Amino acid sequence: MAALCHKRQSWQTPFAQFTSGENLSKTFFISIAAQDDEELQHTVEYIFKNADRPENVFVGIALTAMSGKILKQAKSLAKKYNVEIDFVKQRMNDLSTIGIGKGRSRASKLYKDQDYMIQIDCHSFFDKSWDSNFIQYFEEAKEVLGDDRFVLTAIPPVYEYCCSKHKDPIKSGPDTRYPYYVLGEFFVDVVPKWSELDVSIAREEKFLPSSKVCPAFIMGDKEFAKDPGIYEKATFYDEDLTQTFNLFSRGFAFVFPNVKDLPIRHLDSDGIVKGHDRFFLLNYLDEEMQEKLHLNLKKEYRAFAKSVQGSKEAEDYKKYSKVDLIKGFFSRNVNVVPESFRL
Repeated sequence: MAALCHKRQSWQTPFAQFTSGENLSKTFFISIAAQDDEELQHTVEYIFKNADRPENVFVGIALTAMSGKILKQAKSLAKKYNVEIDFVKQRMNDLSTIGIGKGRSRASKLYKDQDYMIQIDCHSFFDKSWDSNFIQYFEEAKEVLGDDRFVLTAIPPVYEYCCSKHKDPIKSGPDTRYPYYVLGEFFVDVVPKWSELDVSIAREEKFLPSSKVCPAFIMGDKEFAKDPGIYEKATFYDEDLTQTFNLFSRGFAFVFPNVKDLPIRHLDSDGIVKGHDRFFLLNYLDEEMQEKLHLNLKKEYRAFAKSVQGSKEAEDYKKYSKVDLIKGFFSRNVNVVPESFRL
């Protein structure tokens, strides 16, 4: 085991050299940022057991954890599958290691030239033949857009467990969720707020333009994987807007797959049972440090928004999404779904 730094270590099993080719040989990199999450081991199991071609799948995990049990489980995964773990020890009230941007960034750097990259949360379910289905969706979307500078993105549908004794996950509502900005509301006072809806009720098109990316599911090709637009200083709510803007600035279109039963699902907090539990950011902090974390989030998001304010990219994004990165959603007379994939 090679030491990366005084508190970071890497475990990796040998994996095949991945090459491009026909769809049967297309390769996947799954990027996962994880904390002390009991669902992580199940997520990785679902990824490999439910893939049509598991030999073409590589998972990179940035694990930040206090629990020796979670670390042991992660090491076991690295021995069993094509998995690489980048580990950082978490301590109580240590803000230096906390933040989704840090984790997403570490995980993305484990990419090794696979054909597709999928960014997910560490508590996700992958359905049977997920790899074949996602290749089909991506290539279909490419035909619809007429170019390949885009990502597929959505708030995944939900899964849960009926009880701690029942090992198999259950698909439950809501279905694949479309994000939209909420007029005049903000997260932690500064981040323009978004919510979700089921657009399949009103729209029949298989692919729809999206006003933002949803970090719990983003799929792109090698061009996306080279720079997925992650803002390393993002704490939590701010990751959506910062990653969205960074990708938009690079010319990426955001494509929503209007499929009710998307082959990836998300374990929301309401569905947590014993054996599938997880720590949240605030669990690592006392009240004083929680307040400091929120102040830092506000400070860093304001700094990001102000740094791009007035730029051509910010004005273009405002025209496309009808949202100002600082002022929020500013137009009442606009459809929830943008009119086109690009300006």
